[in-house]
Amino acid sequence: MNILLVVVFDNSSAAEAGTRVLHRLHDEGAITLYAMDVIAKDAAGKVTSVETPPVALFGSGAGAGLAVGTLVGLIAGPFGAAIGAGVGTLLGAIHDFWLLGVDDEFVASARTALAPGKVAIVAEADEAWAESVNEHMTAVGGVVLRRTRRAVTEDHVERDIAAFRQRIANFETDAQHAGAALAADASHAMDDVEDVLAHVGRNAGRMKLDADAKVGTLTAQLATAKEGARADLERRLARVRDAVEERNRKLAKAWQRMKDALSA
Repeated sequence: MNILLVVVFDNSSAAEAGTRVLHRLHDEGAITLYAMDVIAKDAAGKVTSVETPPVALFGSGAGAGLAVGTLVGLIAGPFGAAIGAGVGTLLGAIHDFWLLGVDDEFVASARTALAPGKVAIVAEADEAWAESVNEHMTAVGGVVLRRTRRAVTEDHVERDIAAFRQRIANFETDAQHAGAALAADASHAMDDVEDVLAHVGRNAGRMKLDADAKVGTLTAQLATAKEGARADLERRLARVRDAVEERNRKLAKAWQRMKDALSA
């Protein structure tokens, strides 16, 4: 089961203990840890990475950590502003949620849980059962937020494309009926669309690297696994090979439909 984890702690010492637990579970084969970052929120509400470098990678590819990096960006960035933002910002947010395979409620919950002064582990992993992570994280003082990463479905695509088309129509209506200044604002709201499309194009390449890195992580883990863990890891590796290919295929198809909606 491919999951995204946000585990919130009261301080950095407790979070460090949490990272050691995740490393141990990975070494034992109970989970496969693909990437992990530790972030903190200061009194002013600014979120920074505690890890050096950010996003500790367990894979062998430069694309590893794409999901963790995207989730950290949504937790740290102006997530709520996307609701009333320009077309480009909305477009980027839709893609990020498709890529992550989680809903905005999960991100909002993580942002709320990471109160000023708190520290959080953000990680992507595969696990055989939820209790292996939840119980261990709770034992070292962590509050666990977790989501199973879902595939992009036709329902999600249709809903998001409809919302996106409505946003474009609203901007076009504003431009037609507003004065010169407001019309300029509506025009500027469309300006960052090309930047978002370029960013998504770069992510498409990183997704392939990310998939390769996951397979590399599992292969390396399997090579050093104890006999009792090997059978589970072999099944996990076979499932991950198929799952990442299917996820990327669906995301590419969905994104093409979104681009078609943009040009319609």
